[in-house]
Amino acid sequence: MKKIRMYSSYTDSHAEMFERFFEPTVPESFELCAFKFDQECPTGEYHSKGWVQAVARKIEVIRDGIERAIEEGDDFIMFSDCDIQYFEDCAQDITRLMQYHDFIAQDDDVYCTGFMAIRCDDRARFMWKWCAENLEKYGCDQPTGNAFIKYHQRYTIRAKMLPKPLWFGAMKEHAEAGEMRFGKFPRMEYFNHMHLGTEPAVWDGESEIKVSPEQLSRMRMMHANYTQGIENKIKLLELFAELKRTHAAKASGHTEAKASVPETVSAS
Repeated sequence: MKKIRMYSSYTDSHAEMFERFFEPTVPESFELCAFKFDQECPTGEYHSKGWVQAVARKIEVIRDGIERAIEEGDDFIMFSDCDIQYFEDCAQDITRLMQYHDFIAQDDDVYCTGFMAIRCDDRARFMWKWCAENLEKYGCDQPTGNAFIKYHQRYTIRAKMLPKPLWFGAMKEHAEAGEMRFGKFPRMEYFNHMHLGTEPAVWDGESEIKVSPEQLSRMRMMHANYTQGIENKIKLLELFAELKRTHAAKASGHTEAKASVPETVSAS
């Protein structure tokens, strides 16, 4: 099976996560195309100074990836933020899901643009051109992407109810681009801690996180979002790496391999 091209971008503030957790765990079924950019956002933290400029680089990477895929005849690409670690090869599962969707994102209640599969055609071109043009208005790629999805669904539904000569403005643009099928990845397989509902949605770096063995068994990857600061992201990645190691040791019967670590972990 041809490798799926996976795009990512990062700066010095995120280099430790990229080097320790992301790049070493990207499954072999993906061809990683990672881009390192200058630190335009000094802290690398959400909505801090320079954030919009940094996010604009991410959108550029996505748009370039779409163009390359169209030129080379690839069906879809992935985009993955670097505060993600993988626990198993999910390429076949994603390929299966993309039979029924044109865009799939991690489920954070909203569509999470930190982990996406994007079918590469004129509709994708339209979506990410719109996102680039509206980024300043919404301030980040995620609310921008979700705004696009909301408007696209609204306008394409309305266009079906009207004859083409009555299409106007934004409705005409979205309808002529072509209707897209949007989906979200299964929560417990494409995971972040917010899905558990056992602690505050924005993790404070200290609260316990309780994960059942069943949830650990289903977890294909995890995203260290819904927390604040690079330090807490690294803590989350470390905690879930340890939880998965411990769970795997118990499942295999190798209880000597740190199997005494409980499946409730505190950062304190």
